[in-house]
Amino acid sequence: MYPGLILVIALLLVGCSRHQESAPTTAPPGIRPAADATGVALQQLTQLLRKYSAANQHAPASLREVVSEDYLASLPPPPAGKNYGFDPKRLEAILVAQ
Repeated sequence: MYPGLILVIALLLVGCSRHQESAPTTAPPGIRPAADATGVALQQLTQLLRKYSAANQHAPASLREVVSEDYLASLPPPPAGKNYGFDPKRLEAILVAQ
C-alpha cells in the first residue's frame, strides 16, 4: 500500500471525528446565567417547598413555615428590592418585588 494513501486516510479519519464544543462561559446579553447565587437559592427553595408539601400533604402558607419546620435554617438574603415568595400551584420559589 502507498504510504501517502495511509496518511490521507488517517487525516480524514481524524478530521471526521466528532468534537464536543464546550458551553459558552458567558450568557448572551440580557440573559442571566442559571448558576448565579440567586438562581441556586431559588432552585434549593423550590426543592424544599416540594419536599415539605410531599411530607405534609399540603403546600406551606409561606416560606417561613418551611423554615419553622426545620427544612431550612433561615432564608438566604434576597437580591436588593426583592423578597422570596412562591407559586403555590407550581410549588416553585420566585422573587417578588418588596
